[in-house]
Amino acid sequence: MMERDKSLDGLKFLLICLVVIGHLIEPSRYTDRLSCYTYSVIYSFHMPLFILLSGYFYKKRPLQEEVRRCLPFMETFLLTHLIFALLRCGGALSPRAILGSLLNFNNPSWYLLALICWRLASGFLFSKMRFSRVLGLSIAVEIISFLLIRRSSWLPFGRILLFYPIFLFGHGMKGKISELRRWKWMIYTFGLLSLAFILMTSGRLQHLLLFNRTGLRDFIDQPYPLHVIYAFRYLLVACGVLISLSLLLATNGKKLIESISRFGKSTLFIYVGQTWLYAPIFRVNPTFVESLALSAVAIVLLTFMASWPMSKVLLNPVSTLLSRRK
Repeated sequence: MMERDKSLDGLKFLLICLVVIGHLIEPSRYTDRLSCYTYSVIYSFHMPLFILLSGYFYKKRPLQEEVRRCLPFMETFLLTHLIFALLRCGGALSPRAILGSLLNFNNPSWYLLALICWRLASGFLFSKMRFSRVLGLSIAVEIISFLLIRRSSWLPFGRILLFYPIFLFGHGMKGKISELRRWKWMIYTFGLLSLAFILMTSGRLQHLLLFNRTGLRDFIDQPYPLHVIYAFRYLLVACGVLISLSLLLATNGKKLIESISRFGKSTLFIYVGQTWLYAPIFRVNPTFVESLALSAVAIVLLTFMASWPMSKVLLNPVSTLLSRRK
């Protein structure tokens, strides 16, 4: 059995910290230029690289076994989504407001639902065809979906389909990171050029495309031709992948990153916890500096809480209760 790479767990922890920062600086991203730049850089790679690592750690299993293993994630997702929906309503707890919030799955907990979809899809597709065909099919479906999916969708189809090829790409990289080192200077060069492009194009249009909640037809009122927006979108995707690979190579095997690997197992709890903090903090409308301070407090607090035995109960209260009754 291949020994687990501790630096990848450390990198996962750093990425989840960036998820917290990226979410909590949202209120200031169009009132503070530095916040806008920071937001653009974080969103260009933090989820692509996190998802690539999720694919890297994914193990092929029969679909029936995958369904069983995904049940705890589904429980965590439903609980997280329910709490977020109630918090987003704030004081307007009318049945209509609650129902509308519950039916809208385009929220910070989308990743949990997407992860379930990627794992179930992989469990099914890998039993029918080889890896290269699954990857090619996922890319073709994503390209077509961007032409068809509209912003009005209540489910995060755009994100699920866009990031699935990256999940698969990460799975295909299992045990092959060392092979990338032969190309590291070329990857670093294109990674830096990609970072420069992200900073040069930072703004609302870029963020709409990085969110992956919209389809091409949603940009019909933009002052740019649709084919330009189409090309811009996939340039952003390519930049995100190149920056992700650069960071993966730059951190892989480094002792400093390995030293925080023990916090890698905290990522799920931190992700869920920051989802619950998102709605009330967003209503406060903090400044960029205030958001950074709140992010630091949230990361330290959630990391500490993740070490508590009670954290497992908070993530999976139903399954924990049922297991104790057996």
